[in-house]
Amino acid sequence: MKAIKFIVLGAGVIGLIAFFLPLIAVKGVNVPISAFNIVRGAEAIQQAVGGETDQMARDLDEGAGAVKAIVLGAYAPALLCFLFGLIGVVKSSFGRGLGIGTLLFGLIAIGIWMLLNTAANDAGAQTSAGDVKGIGMWMMMLSALGCASGGLLALIKPDRGFEAAAHPRHAATIKA
Repeated sequence: MKAIKFIVLGAGVIGLIAFFLPLIAVKGVNVPISAFNIVRGAEAIQQAVGGETDQMARDLDEGAGAVKAIVLGAYAPALLCFLFGLIGVVKSSFGRGLGIGTLLFGLIAIGIWMLLNTAANDAGAQTSAGDVKGIGMWMMMLSALGCASGGLLALIKPDRGFEAAAHPRHAATIKA
């Protein structure tokens, strides 16, 4: 299946784009905060908060400082899936070795998304803000599902590339 490497590469790109999109979006308050803003710190959060109070910006910065490493770790599987997809495109094959790694990191990403989703649901219920998930969280889910499904497809039917077609055992599959 020749599309596996592109599925994984696309899923990784979606995950990397999700890093820059709002992870948290509270309705009624104009504070879209992306993972990128959290990692950058106080200045980025104050810019995102804009016209909101300085106290709110300080509180958000204090909370962001505590979770920087966790936020970066949440997007690491997407980066690794992107790199695996890129390796597959460069090699023009996506075998079981890359498939195992991609499936593993895809499943880790699904687990991370489930934890973030549960935390967002609890936060929304406790503050009666409703749904606090931003577009970045939904794109993180798409990335995780794409990585896991690409890894599973690579395990079921690996893409052996041009080298397998040149092998004598596979000569019958080469069309003239």
